[in-house]
Amino acid sequence: MKVQAIIKKGREVCRDQNARSRYILHFSLAGNIFFALLELAEGLYFNSVWLIAIGVYYAMLALMRFSLLHSIRSTNEQEGKKAYFRTAILLNLLTVAMTGIFAQLVIDDQSFHYPGVLIYAMALWAFIKIIMAVNNLIRRRKEDEPILAAARCLSFAAAIMSILALQTAMISQFGDDASDFAHTMNGIAGAVITALLIMLSALMLAKALRKDVY
Repeated sequence: MKVQAIIKKGREVCRDQNARSRYILHFSLAGNIFFALLELAEGLYFNSVWLIAIGVYYAMLALMRFSLLHSIRSTNEQEGKKAYFRTAILLNLLTVAMTGIFAQLVIDDQSFHYPGVLIYAMALWAFIKIIMAVNNLIRRRKEDEPILAAARCLSFAAAIMSILALQTAMISQFGDDASDFAHTMNGIAGAVITALLIMLSALMLAKALRKDVY
C-alpha cells in the first residue's frame, strides 16, 4: 500500500508543475547548503578569500531559498509578493558584494581547483544547471506565482556562478592560470557574470515595485 501511495504521489507531482517546482526548491536548497559548506571548508583549508567568498555566496542563496520555502506555506497572496520583494533586495545586495569579489578574481588571479576527473563531473553539472535554469526562466516567464518566479531567478544566479567556477578551474587545470590569456578570460567572464547578476536583480526589483509590493 505504501508503494502504491508513493507512486500515486509521484504521478500527482509529475502532472503538477507548481508541485514539481516546490520539490526542486527543496533540492536546490540542499544543493546550495552543500556547496556553501564545501567552498567554505576549502577556503579555510587553503586560506583562500575567493573560495570563502563563493561559500558565502552559496550560503546567501540558501538563506533566500529557505525564506521562500517558509513563505510558500502561506496561502496569502501578499505574502508571496513580499517574499519576491525580499529576494530581489537580497539579490541586489549580494550582487554588489560579488562585484568586489569578481574584481579580486581578476586582480589576484584567483581560481578554482578540482582534483582529478572531478572537473569533468563538475563541468557536466554546471552545464545541466545553466540549461535548466535558462529553460525555466524562458518557458515560465509569464507565470505570476511570485515565490516560484523568485526561485527560478535564484537557480539562474547559482548556475552562472557555477559556469564562472568551471571556467577558472579549466584554465587553471589545462592551461597556465598565471598567463595573460587566463587573466583576460577571467576578466571577461567576471564582467559578463556581474552584468547578468545586475540585470537579473534589477529586473526582479523593478517587477516587484511595479506590482506595488512593499
